[in-house]
Amino acid sequence: MAYSIDSLEVADNPIVLFRGIVGSRAYGTQNASSDTDVRGIFVVPSAEYARLVQPPRQVSDERNDRTYCSLVRFCELISEANPTTMENLGTYPSRRVGKSRDTPFEKVG
Repeated sequence: MAYSIDSLEVADNPIVLFRGIVGSRAYGTQNASSDTDVRGIFVVPSAEYARLVQPPRQVSDERNDRTYCSLVRFCELISEANPTTMENLGTYPSRRVGKSRDTPFEKVG
């Protein structure tokens, strides 16, 4: 399976668990020159781990404005209290990209 920003941002992608807007736009502190930062979490299908090539732990665009990490990597970062990753936990439902649900890790699409 190929992992890219474009493939992860396809609507109804079954491997994407969460996608949300973070940074200045999430907090309403953006200005005219602010970019939009998106963070997401994806699940690597278990069959991918049986291959000789490790699946990616993180996928980002060139400027790191859109970054998705695997669920395994997300758990590692949370266990280290990584502040950038912890920001995902506090993403307001209105800032999530996709269908709104009451659960913190909604399936988007």
